[in-house]
Amino acid sequence: MPAARRTTDDLPPEAVLVNNVRTRAGSIAKELTIREATRRIAAMAPEGAFSEGTWRNIENGRTRASDKQLVLIGLVLGIEPDQLADAGRDEAARLLREEIERRATRDPVLAGVSELTSERVVMALLRKLDDIRSSPEFSEPDKREMEKTLLADVMARLQKEEPLKPPSA
Repeated sequence: MPAARRTTDDLPPEAVLVNNVRTRAGSIAKELTIREATRRIAAMAPEGAFSEGTWRNIENGRTRASDKQLVLIGLVLGIEPDQLADAGRDEAARLLREEIERRATRDPVLAGVSELTSERVVMALLRKLDDIRSSPEFSEPDKREMEKTLLADVMARLQKEEPLKPPSA
């Protein structure tokens, strides 16, 4: 007799979150496959990479993701720290915030991004920059130009929506 399929009520909140974000639940956008997600983690952080099977086990609630695994998953999927905190994973949320800040301050392309820019925008920029940089289809000069264009477009949109204010002293 086959095992009963688990419902979302039976799963840890972070497993439901990861699955919903990866599959883009409630959206017409194409879902990210587990294979592609684990490939992106390996490209971003080879030392922290894990298998497709491990990812499946996390989504199915058979394995509890470590905080570091959730940080990598969050970076790849664009999960926000507050979402992890809402799922009861406060330490993973804290580590994700630190990693976003570390990556943003370390990346020269993001030097012009105000510290008032939301985590969501910074995370989206980091993901897009990773996509550009890991693409084998473009030359390095083309990639640099794409980075500049992306940042200029985002900054123009941000300034239109909400004027950036200098940080208070």
